Amino acid sequence: MKIKNIFLFLFSLLLILNACNKVKHYNNLEELEHDVRIATPGDTLSIKNGVYRDVSLELFAKGTAEKPIVVIAETPGKVRLEGESNIRLAGEFIEIHNLYFTHGYSPKGPVIEYRLGEEVANNCRITGFVIENYNPKDRASSNSWVTFYGKNNRFDHNTLFGKQNAGTTLIVELDEARNRENKHTIDHNFFGERPNYGSNGSETMRVGNSTYSLTSSQTQIVDNWFEHCDGEVEHVSIKSSDNYIARNVFFESSGELVLRHGNGNIVEENVFLGNRKPNTGGIRIVGENHIVRKNYLKDLTGKRFYAALAVMNAVPNSLINRYLQVKNTQIAENVFIDCDNIEFGVGKDNERTLPPTGTVFSENIIINRNATELIIENDDVSGIDFFDNYFDIKHNTIKRDGFVYKKLNEPDLTLPVERRNCGAQWFDNQIGDEDVTSAKKYVVSDADTFSDVVKEAGENDTIIIKSSSDILLDEPIVIEKHLVISSEATENDRPIIRYTGSASGNPMIQIADGGNLKLSGLIFNGKPAEGRGSAFAGISPAKVMSGKYNATIEDCAFIYFGESTFAGFKAQKSTFADSLIFKNCLFQSISGEGISLSAEKDDTGKYSAENVVIDHCHFEKVLGSSVNIYRGGNDESTSGPSIYITHSTFTDSSNQERGAALRLIGVQKARISNLIFSNSGRGGASLLFDEFAWDDIQIENIKYNNSGKLRMNRLYK
Repeated sequence: MKIKNIFLFLFSLLLILNACNKVKHYNNLEELEHDVRIATPGDTLSIKNGVYRDVSLELFAKGTAEKPIVVIAETPGKVRLEGESNIRLAGEFIEIHNLYFTHGYSPKGPVIEYRLGEEVANNCRITGFVIENYNPKDRASSNSWVTFYGKNNRFDHNTLFGKQNAGTTLIVELDEARNRENKHTIDHNFFGERPNYGSNGSETMRVGNSTYSLTSSQTQIVDNWFEHCDGEVEHVSIKSSDNYIARNVFFESSGELVLRHGNGNIVEENVFLGNRKPNTGGIRIVGENHIVRKNYLKDLTGKRFYAALAVMNAVPNSLINRYLQVKNTQIAENVFIDCDNIEFGVGKDNERTLPPTGTVFSENIIINRNATELIIENDDVSGIDFFDNYFDIKHNTIKRDGFVYKKLNEPDLTLPVERRNCGAQWFDNQIGDEDVTSAKKYVVSDADTFSDVVKEAGENDTIIIKSSSDILLDEPIVIEKHLVISSEATENDRPIIRYTGSASGNPMIQIADGGNLKLSGLIFNGKPAEGRGSAFAGISPAKVMSGKYNATIEDCAFIYFGESTFAGFKAQKSTFADSLIFKNCLFQSISGEGISLSAEKDDTGKYSAENVVIDHCHFEKVLGSSVNIYRGGNDESTSGPSIYITHSTFTDSSNQERGAALRLIGVQKARISNLIFSNSGRGGASLLFDEFAWDDIQIENIKYNNSGKLRMNRLYK
């Protein structure tokens, strides 16, 4: 009898425990929000598989360390939040697992915020999430994807990639006392592609800001994988004190881990692998009492602010948002393999005049068998104590205190974290390996067919326009994918494209979001038809974009664009091209400009294209600048624009007072060679630069025939 009673008791207890641990499933998220608020510690609430659109999910609950309140997807990755959706969470000990943000954007504020109204989150966790290409339509619209408030929160095993609009991907805020000394943990995440934005404010991660930078954050950023994080020079920007950044891998990311503001940060056992990609960097140091040790840096190409190691100069009596002096910092036991630049006193200019002091550079290894310099000294380095460093470089006869030559083998590299162990484990992080072979080829001869085929064509298809065709467009041709458009004509029977629509203010061809156009063998005639509207450009990007575009234009002519604001090719404000290539093109009889990349006039460091190539082109009878490229302001967070102009001619162009045939303002890298100016730039200059002291400008083999000369205005010396 006693045994039977014990059995019944245990069976009843088991039923009670099962009832307590039963998972409740929801497809009504308002009901879920309500039940989370009244949930008891240990409850699990499951969201049923499906697509949920335009959801602002607000979750507030109070679990315990032993029994958190858990919200999960029924199946990892099968709960998709699309449209205008986001999540706000607050309270104590809440966990949210395995949701998928895609095909949309947050309508206001971050996609995920550890705060709900006036309440913040403490001891809460987000894990197993994916945020993929979750961007507003306008790339100038700024927001973050994840913003931390409160204390002791964790963000782990999440995958984030494809952020293209302005704003930092992940932010830790310190604006109130309850958000400081927060001890947040950011670990085992996969931070994937963050394309170059072309302006400041596009970091992958920022901890703090300048205002609160001398307060303690104590955030841990550990065991993450950063891949192709190219948004700006600071892919991780530390703007607070006492943080721990360790065992992360930075793979082919253009930019640096930057100790921008704050003191007492530790950076150790991270791996930086550049694979010779341009502008790949390592660690930049500003401030006091940092420890930078046991990091492994290989094949990094960046210099100055992008250097493998950049120890900054400072501003005397600096404002908190400028550059405080590097003091009492240890740089030890790091390994530099085939890195192009290790620099001290970076940023020296009329403002930043204080070199580092009280700093130790010791027990580091430098191997670079192609290098002729050991380190770069931009200023006095007497405040740095160099000792017990070993090197093996091409010029091994260099003698310098604190460095010893030794024949060295490259140390073995063991990654501190594996790529496959980072990010949401249900999601494949192998991004961007799709087949790019062309599938179809079309032949057209009139505007209607041309327009229809462009809409119908798939990625990488080819459209051929018949010789001698007249393409009369009532509205722009919109390019939204990767297309090849060409003709098989000779120079004398190339197809002619004209705009005959009733409304002005359109280009002939408009490149929209994600467009990648390769164009050849066409004539763009800007002369308007009688009684019809005028096209302001032969080719232009759309006015509103969420991402970037690319264009390669060969063997084309742009003629008879008759207004001062018109151009053969004209960029729009807040649009950005990764590359623009013009080869064997003619720009003739244009009252405006030939190639206009000057729409960004806010002087905040924005510009219209990262890489511009102009090769074997001819500009004739262009009233404005034949090429106008503008990057205003003194922001140093980007590497571009980079301009390559070669084997081109300029005739009877840009002779207005103070005019310039080539107007290149704020270009950071320029290679200008083998140009001929004939009767051009007579009222100002054939070639005009406004440059910073740090710009990389090379000019050679320029001929001036009855033309203005080169004029270079250095903005800062």
